[in-house]
Amino acid sequence: MPCHDYRIFTPSIVATLILAVIWTVWHLPLYYNGMYPGGFDAFLTRFTWNIGLTFLFTWIYNHTRGSLLLVTLFHGSINTAGTLIITLWAYLDHIH
Repeated sequence: MPCHDYRIFTPSIVATLILAVIWTVWHLPLYYNGMYPGGFDAFLTRFTWNIGLTFLFTWIYNHTRGSLLLVTLFHGSINTAGTLIITLWAYLDHIH
């Protein structure tokens, strides 16, 4: 009979959550100095968003034999898509 591991917090999950906290705190100064708008509420929203993204980063890393290049490209694509969406939103808001 196979042995199943039913632990909720496996080392991989714990490491991913720690990375999500570090990644979010890394962006805290940008909220503090006003470079990112929204204040503390936006910071908390970013934290919840970062948790999900960090799990995606971990999955990509684990399923590409540890390719930091693909993780970095994914991060860049998220940043680019976000910038394009914000820019398009501002443009559409401006012309209406």
